[in-house]
Amino acid sequence: TNEQRSIEVRYVCNEKPNGVTYLGELLEPSTCHYSLQIVTPLVCGFAGKTKEQQIGRIYCKPKADRLA
Repeated sequence: TNEQRSIEVRYVCNEKPNGVTYLGELLEPSTCHYSLQIVTPLVCGFAGKTKEQQIGRIYCKPKADRLA
């Protein structure tokens, strides 16, 4: 199709003792629209807090272009 692709990324708290970050589900709920779940202990402090109460920020950086 000529439709642009889009992705929704959801960060989910990993409260398990191993404390690792990993990719959870990757779904395609509709054509060219994706949903990705990232499970990590780094967001556990954000759950149930308003923007004013949040204790930190998550910064996303674009992937560097590959060298030919």
